[in-house]
Amino acid sequence: MTIKKRLIVANRVFGGTLINKNNLDFEVEMAKRQKKNFRKVAHLVRAMTSGHAFSDGNKRTSIVAVTSEFQKAGLKADKRKLIKTIINLSKTGEGSILKIERKLKKCMKK
Repeated sequence: MTIKKRLIVANRVFGGTLINKNNLDFEVEMAKRQKKNFRKVAHLVRAMTSGHAFSDGNKRTSIVAVTSEFQKAGLKADKRKLIKTIINLSKTGEGSILKIERKLKKCMKK
């Protein structure tokens, strides 16, 4: 299953529907081009926290995406820090991939 399809399926659980297809397509394509896990995840997070790809459940879908991608890479996130970070990114509408990437790195379990 493609990244985009996994995000759409995950978001349906939260009652959302895809409303910003172009933004999601762009960020998924950018994520696919990344070699670094954090950069890849930052693009997926930006699609939902800044681009609001879905009608509802963007923050929850972001958390699912981050934990899923981290798990694939053998990484673990501090869930409390991750939740706070995703909420903050959504509130501020942060668009800088580098800033999102840095904030995600701070969510790692030591």
